[in-house]
Amino acid sequence: EFRMEEILMRAAPSAKIARKWLGSRNATTEDFEAVLDAMRAGHIPDAALNTHRLTLADVPADFKNLLDPARGVVKAIVEC
Repeated sequence: EFRMEEILMRAAPSAKIARKWLGSRNATTEDFEAVLDAMRAGHIPDAALNTHRLTLADVPADFKNLLDPARGVVKAIVEC
């Protein structure tokens, strides 16, 4: 079993880019839990934001495609 950070570090061309992919270094577990709670309560329009999906197994090969502006990615969901 891998953690998302480990997968992104393997897929990224550099550690600096992996950190960028991971998002804010200042966000806490509590921040993420608050966002998930808001999504579950329907306060965040997640259907409009989640424009792409991929499986966890596809992350190393496909993650770079999510960075292509022509693909119109707003938010991608990684299904585990």
